[in-house]
Amino acid sequence: MITKRFVLHDKMGLHARPAAALMMALLHMDAKVEIAFGGKCTDGRDIMGMMDLEARAGDEVTFTVHGPQEREAMEKVEELMKMV
Repeated sequence: MITKRFVLHDKMGLHARPAAALMMALLHMDAKVEIAFGGKCTDGRDIMGMMDLEARAGDEVTFTVHGPQEREAMEKVEELMKMV
């Protein structure tokens, strides 16, 4: 299991475009990705769940990844979170 925190920099936060990019990047990976913020938790493949977190610029979100491809999945998360 790998857990990392990311601070959002995009003024719109974790909105539809980065949520869709995360979902697409993780869709075929053999790893479970959980995203937590503000007492809520959602699956990294659930666009609506990510947007429901209502995470905005300056907020810190926590990603927890576990499974056979957890390292590869976290690398994708790190890459995509640079945009947000």
